[in-house]
Amino acid sequence: GRDFDEVRPSQQCLVTIARTAEEAGPMADRAQKIFGGHMGDPKGPIAITGTPDQCCEAIQKHVEMGCTMLVMEFFGKDTVEPAALFAEAVLPEFH
Repeated sequence: GRDFDEVRPSQQCLVTIARTAEEAGPMADRAQKIFGGHMGDPKGPIAITGTPDQCCEAIQKHVEMGCTMLVMEFFGKDTVEPAALFAEAVLPEFH
């Protein structure tokens, strides 16, 4: 079999991020309606949802569970906006 030490724990996930919790909440509700449980529950205990600080906290939970790579899909009318916010406010915390 495969050596466990060679396995790179990863997760594919949906990211709903906004500058404020008031903006992120409705986004997560809409994502839940559209995606259901596919790519995880956007309102669940390990969801990457909320403000940049909340997203950092959620990613840290994944790291603590042993996840070394996240494959992310950004949710929004225009996915460029949430991806840019993530790159600006979240990504630097993990470099």
